[in-house]
Amino acid sequence: MFNTDGLKTLYFALIQSPIKYSILILGNATKSSLERTVVLQKRVIRTMCKVQYNSDTKPLFRKLRI
Repeated sequence: MFNTDGLKTLYFALIQSPIKYSILILGNATKSSLERTVVLQKRVIRTMCKVQYNSDTKPLFRKLRI
């Protein structure tokens, strides 16, 4: 349906942009709130790359340059 560039555009529009917009709020957030944000990012990255739900995301973030 979408190629990698299209998925990256959707990621930046729907995930990364709201996170950056709310950085002041997240700066004062609890650790558990921040962890939920990171888990959401990882889930989206895994879905974009079509890998298993428990795959390591560090190489995926590097591969996509996110």
